[in-house]
Amino acid sequence: MAASVIRQFLSGIVDYAGLFPPAGLPMEQAVAEYASYLRNDSTGILGRFVLPVARFDEFEAQIDHWGSKPWQISALMGPELGPALERMNRFRETHGAASTGRAAITSVEAKPPSIEDVTPWAAALRCFGPVYLEVPVVDDPTLWINALRESHVFAKIRTGGVEPHMIPTVAQVARFIARCHERGVAFKATAGLHHLVRSQRALTYEPNSPQGVMHGFLNVFVAAVLRAAGATQPGDLEKILSEQDPSAFQFSDEGVAWRDRTATRADLMKYRETFAHSFGSCSFTEPIEDLEGAGLL
Repeated sequence: MAASVIRQFLSGIVDYAGLFPPAGLPMEQAVAEYASYLRNDSTGILGRFVLPVARFDEFEAQIDHWGSKPWQISALMGPELGPALERMNRFRETHGAASTGRAAITSVEAKPPSIEDVTPWAAALRCFGPVYLEVPVVDDPTLWINALRESHVFAKIRTGGVEPHMIPTVAQVARFIARCHERGVAFKATAGLHHLVRSQRALTYEPNSPQGVMHGFLNVFVAAVLRAAGATQPGDLEKILSEQDPSAFQFSDEGVAWRDRTATRADLMKYRETFAHSFGSCSFTEPIEDLEGAGLL
């Protein structure tokens, strides 16, 4: 097993979302956690800090606890474009650009109220970096993904939640990945990907939490890489997303494989960078623990 291949596959894959359920940490604790991860992440897995624009003031009040390493912020917008733009511009003026500031907005996430809002929102937000617009996946998302492609922004899929009905089906996630690949639209995921492979889990950290079958981040990202590399057959995406055996996924000097479907190391690096970008997780330790438990770190 090639450790360097695994690390390339996992590079920057986890955007830390400790402020969000089910963790729902107070700002002070989430800032302290991320600052610690920045100092100590020997794996290279850590990505951006996901921060609601509405909580920028709280975040800035913790400036003495940011530490010395620059922060990359993924700014999560609310439903109104104008106030969010004004606040993000003030943040950038105060803290500088990605190359010079202590904390810089390096991507934006938003959920436009309608498909008609995609074009104006994309035009307004692209100056901050990559833009990820959340796509509804209950129905076929083709029209939404077409709009994202025309507006030169990326897709975002919600892959879980704190109630079972909030978890999209395998078929819905497979269709989303396929449509994104067909249209050449990269994506990120959010919610419900704390664990390595698909499995039955408690959906919150509370006693008597509701249970649900959660998607695994290895399932989603290996499926996306194999699809983009042309290594899948019809029906394979759903099979990969349904896989519950970690040993079915193999990394080697040559690349990555799910059972007899393989992608080269070059494909793995290319499509992690250009297609399957990252996922937001309220826990950074759970993905690490699962990877270590499976012998992948």
